[in-house]
Amino acid sequence: MKHFFKLPDPMAVMPFTLRCLSFFGLRGRHPWHFRVGMFLVLGLITVPKVVFGYRSRIDLIIRGVSELLFDALIDSRVIIFAFKRTEFERLITILRREFNKVNTLNSNSPLIKIVETSNRKIDKYCKRYVLYVMLAVSLFFWPPVAQSVTIWYHHQHDSNGTNLELVTIMEQEFYWLDIRGNTIHYIIYIVFALPSHHYSAAFFTLSGLIMYSSIKSITTLFEVVSTRLATLHEFSNDELHQELAELVKMHIDSLSCHWIQMPVDVRRKLAFMMRMAQKRKGLTAANFYFVDVQQFANIAQRSYSIFIVLKDVI
Repeated sequence: MKHFFKLPDPMAVMPFTLRCLSFFGLRGRHPWHFRVGMFLVLGLITVPKVVFGYRSRIDLIIRGVSELLFDALIDSRVIIFAFKRTEFERLITILRREFNKVNTLNSNSPLIKIVETSNRKIDKYCKRYVLYVMLAVSLFFWPPVAQSVTIWYHHQHDSNGTNLELVTIMEQEFYWLDIRGNTIHYIIYIVFALPSHHYSAAFFTLSGLIMYSSIKSITTLFEVVSTRLATLHEFSNDELHQELAELVKMHIDSLSCHWIQMPVDVRRKLAFMMRMAQKRKGLTAANFYFVDVQQFANIAQRSYSIFIVLKDVI
């Protein structure tokens, strides 16, 4: 367990999340892993629920439809990500480039500590989340199986001739099999349900890992930018321009997006934001004097210059 929670390279970009994506075929050279998983989930959970329906009781219908909607949400997230992987890979490239730049600094640099602390936290919480989902899916899957074994055992020793009613994992039918009244059919159902439900849980876990890792990594990148901005006064004139240009590029990379490919309503809002950003904004004192960010910076710079002169004179 210690090796599981150990992070080999604290400067790496979400290594655990990327390994999970590679294992399930959403990265790397084995996309068939993902195809097999989707086939199992859709073919053994979604299709039977949609095509073969549910039993006639209203509570069972509500339960079955709720399970179907939840499963459809999980599947849709993963499928959308599978078609949008290039955006995620672009994010990984940006993060790796910027983290590698930070890694070239002195080992005592606060930027390295920021990245290492954030990456350790990301890695720790992602692994805990995986363990939690593994426990949850086990508690979801195996109790109905154990209950069915108990029911079957009592039915074998029951002399009253009551009908056998085994317990399924979810409220569903399984094609043309009698999975509640026939033991052989139930075993076949469980054999196929085991990988399909665990794949569904894995897809649910992956969506959480991707969102958490991406948000935290981007937040770390912004924190690096903020920290570097706070140290601009330590650079000389030439170094200052170079550092500022690099920070601007890093900030643009952090915020950049292919907005032209987004939905129409999103493009309209972004266009409105860009138009508003081109207008000069500032504060006025009873319409006496207009001050914007640029003028405030100029005033601050002149005030600091005057302070330096007066300090030398005094």
